[in-house]
Amino acid sequence: MIVQQMFPPEGLDPDDDLHGDARLFSIWVIWRGKGKYSVQQYSGDGPQLSRAGNWSRWKPEPFQRHQYRFTYDEACEWAEKLRGTLTINGRTYAQVIEWRKSLDAKDPA
Repeated sequence: MIVQQMFPPEGLDPDDDLHGDARLFSIWVIWRGKGKYSVQQYSGDGPQLSRAGNWSRWKPEPFQRHQYRFTYDEACEWAEKLRGTLTINGRTYAQVIEWRKSLDAKDPA
């Protein structure tokens, strides 16, 4: 049984993560019991994806949790589909990389 799996954006190697981006920009598939998984923006208690494809702003109430649970295969399909789409401060991981490159070009020291 897989308890937790990270789906980082393309080009981000979690084992070589100088800036700590892996946790923030990755989609997480997390086991929730009874063969069900959640799709989340962060490991732990991050926003969860509903079966309708919308992100929650908070942890779902117990009577709503079925709307936020998937089989493992469904959860992985959503994670693959959403990989690279998360934004932090209005930027995706790819945009952050471009921004960092532009800063390096301005300050070659």
